[in-house]
Amino acid sequence: MKAKQKVGASLVAALQIFSIFAIAGCSPLANSKAVSGLPSAVIEESLQGSLEVRVPVITATDDSLRFKEEYEALNTVLDDQGKNRHSFLSIDGANAVVFLTFDELLDFIDHKTGLLYFGRPACPWCRLLVTPLLEYAAQDRVPVYYYDIEQDRDENNEKYKTVLSLLGEYLPTDTVTQKESDPDFDPDLKRVVLPQLFFMENGKVKSEICMYQHEFLSNHESDKVMNLLRFMYDSIDQRLNSSAELGDCGEC
Repeated sequence: MKAKQKVGASLVAALQIFSIFAIAGCSPLANSKAVSGLPSAVIEESLQGSLEVRVPVITATDDSLRFKEEYEALNTVLDDQGKNRHSFLSIDGANAVVFLTFDELLDFIDHKTGLLYFGRPACPWCRLLVTPLLEYAAQDRVPVYYYDIEQDRDENNEKYKTVLSLLGEYLPTDTVTQKESDPDFDPDLKRVVLPQLFFMENGKVKSEICMYQHEFLSNHESDKVMNLLRFMYDSIDQRLNSSAELGDCGEC
């Protein structure tokens, strides 16, 4: 998709400065509060009055209906106290999700272009992301290539290890299955923390962000989430990275 907005030199400079910070989260953009709201302010300033809302041309597919079914199936799951265990979701059957098999995922990482989304239906942060993600995708007609990595990660199988080998340089150190106090702690052991988005161009990671505990999701600021996704997809031509720590993300 061609970028529809121009980002000034001051914005690029601000992002270059911002990228040197190590911020608690999964990505330099994961926790905007840590740098006095810089990402939010920068994104809003760059996009204010310039968003082009196009009429989405999206129809229901087997994949879009499957995504709707898998996420909505958890709406009625109750905990031990009889309360809803998961946040309620209502997903349009005509959405932009395209499921990837593992072989298709490898092919995508190798040479494809687009938005790659790692998630799982029970992930609370994934559920917060779904609505603004799909609305953004519909407006900009951006396919969301989706891979549910939960089983692979839980089993720590060869598929999961392959993903780590391919994308590990963009991922945080795993502090869920190991602790820094462990005698055999391995700082090079990485983890796919959910929800994780990669913006790919011809098999290259153009930009990436982990939305776990992201301020915009915590505050239910859907417009800001959409602006962030649009900003990253259209405007960033360099990878942002950090040495961020994971924190407690047993449910992500």
